[in-house]
Amino acid sequence: MTALDVIRNLCDVVKLREDEGYNKDLHGLIASMNAEVGAEPTASYCASTVSHCFRKAGAGKAFPYSASSQSIKRSFKDKGLLFTDPDHLKALGGALGGWTDLDNAWAGHIFFIELRLVDSQGKVVAVGTVEGNTDGSGGREGDGVYRKKRVRKDDGLWYPVDENNKVCGPGHQIWFCDTTAITGGSWWDIISAKITPHP
Repeated sequence: MTALDVIRNLCDVVKLREDEGYNKDLHGLIASMNAEVGAEPTASYCASTVSHCFRKAGAGKAFPYSASSQSIKRSFKDKGLLFTDPDHLKALGGALGGWTDLDNAWAGHIFFIELRLVDSQGKVVAVGTVEGNTDGSGGREGDGVYRKKRVRKDDGLWYPVDENNKVCGPGHQIWFCDTTAITGGSWWDIISAKITPHP
């Protein structure tokens, strides 16, 4: 089982939603995931979700469990596993993505990269993601766990798009974390078979 399998279950089977109010769900999963990393029960939970998924996948001490997307980012940076070139995704077994708020370096968002989508020249131009604490607009203060698609535009920013490939939220400068060497962090076993053409 990979960490991606765990969040896919939260998205597709559990269908985790804030159905009891702000950052609260019927079964208490959000509070439980936040408790695992020492956060308040109703804290933002994108990073708590990522941490929970790696814990369930057996990552042990190899993963920097945190309720802070930026803390996780810094840990990967310190290990030389942070990058911004999306084409590097093609050489990996798994990855996380995220962004840092421009007006607050302690805030941001983090999520799983599920798909690497390429153009006719083989360049990664979009990613399919599975994200905690997001919504239809791909923001970081959402109402559940969802699949999203983020497309890189000419300005270098990555924009969430809807099922018709129409931009549905603001763009961000996305960074990536290489999770390949972490237990539960490699889900693209046959790398070439998992790269999808982008329409």
